[in-house]
Amino acid sequence: MVAAARRAGIALKQTFVKEGGALRRKAGGYAHAKQFKRLRKVVKRQRTILGILLREVGRKIAQASEATALTLTNLQALMQRAERIRSQRPKDKNKFYALHAPEVECIDKGKARKPYEFCVKVSVAVTHRQGLMVGARSFTGNP
Repeated sequence: MVAAARRAGIALKQTFVKEGGALRRKAGGYAHAKQFKRLRKVVKRQRTILGILLREVGRKIAQASEATALTLTNLQALMQRAERIRSQRPKDKNKFYALHAPEVECIDKGKARKPYEFCVKVSVAVTHRQGLMVGARSFTGNP
């Protein structure tokens, strides 16, 4: 988000880069150790920071006249995705899992060591002898 704003010619008052990296490391450690109360506190701070950045970029996007229309549209699309991630809650349906790949969904695997996978299911048809790929299809949703 910060890098995209910088590419569009928007100077931010605060970027929270250092704190964001520290929070990301803490969240990973707390989730791994199953310390969910501490994890919730970190995630709440991450949402607060994201809201601050979204509001600041939204205010300054109208003032950025030297940026090209392409970078501004890319920035606005990124802002919409980030707002959707910020506003979603754990019990919501149709969650948004990745900024870079909006088509990714959560697939329940039912295994103890890795119960979930975040991807898109794909079926590939290959020939028996040569192994040539003759067809491919992606399945949306959770088949």
